Amino acid sequence: MALQCACAAAGAGPLPSVFASRHGQIARSVQLLRALAEGTPSSPMDFSVSVHNATAGLFSMARGDRSGAAALAAGRESFSAGLLESLGLLAEGAPKALLVFHDEEPPAPLETAWNREPSGFALALRVESGASETLEISLTQAEVGAPENPEPQALSFLKVLAGGEESARWCAGGRLWTWRRIS
Repeated sequence: MALQCACAAAGAGPLPSVFASRHGQIARSVQLLRALAEGTPSSPMDFSVSVHNATAGLFSMARGDRSGAAALAAGRESFSAGLLESLGLLAEGAPKALLVFHDEEPPAPLETAWNREPSGFALALRVESGASETLEISLTQAEVGAPENPEPQALSFLKVLAGGEESARWCAGGRLWTWRRIS
């Protein structure tokens, strides 16, 4: 899912990338733990792609692109962390960068521990310096008792990017993220 979105958004040529996910390839990790608990051999393939940066590596290999790639996780705020990282690449001189956010559905053993936030989707964005449309991102401390957003950050962000809204706010963990369109 993440690779399909990444390849569709990347275009041709070298492109530094940022892959952000709350849990990475969590289903494969659960398979490995299950095999370990059962005393059965674990799959070398599952092991090789269970690490958090596996998707970034597979993307790089599929494209033959040796550009820098980062993989990060920041809990429910992984999308914004990835967005800031990709904007940091632009600030360091990259003319464009790819941001890929992805989260799998929780595997059965973890369903009750999941925070009920919708998952099972991927989003890829190509960010470019000098783009015709600009977005302002701010992070502030939320007011005490502010309700937390039940939806993923990426979906809140899309309300501004694709939904035509002027701004969107997302609150969790005492932090308030705001994205605002600047024309």
